[in-house]
Amino acid sequence: MLGCWGNWSGYIQNPSASVKIWFPQTNLEDGIYQYSRTDALNDFSIRIEKNMQWGEYVSSWGTYEGSNTILNSDVVASAWNTSNHSVVVEYAEIKLENINTSNSEIRYVIETSNGHLIKGSFIGLLEDFKLRTPEIDCD
Repeated sequence: MLGCWGNWSGYIQNPSASVKIWFPQTNLEDGIYQYSRTDALNDFSIRIEKNMQWGEYVSSWGTYEGSNTILNSDVVASAWNTSNHSVVVEYAEIKLENINTSNSEIRYVIETSNGHLIKGSFIGLLEDFKLRTPEIDCD
């Protein structure tokens, strides 16, 4: 579950890196999905982070937001140019197989604005990695 400040619950051990993929559709099927920075409509969006630091967060108003909060991370690549230092994803392709089984497979390749290729894969049950929308107002 993701809260307003990046508060997660459910991890046995907090990760030090993440690949976050957002699909606009609610139901996914086996197949190949594509992203291109030059296209107005894409099948998904993606962001890769490393050096994730976790800890306790207290807001500037003194409100305790949780002890399992992402305090800081370095962006490896993102579909959004979030700063002048970000590496922008130019093109990405994801292949999904056996999507609704315990042996779901995700394979991806990403081409960044600095010419790097990032490849990765996952095999297993995806249910534990789906984003749960918080039931709180983040205004």
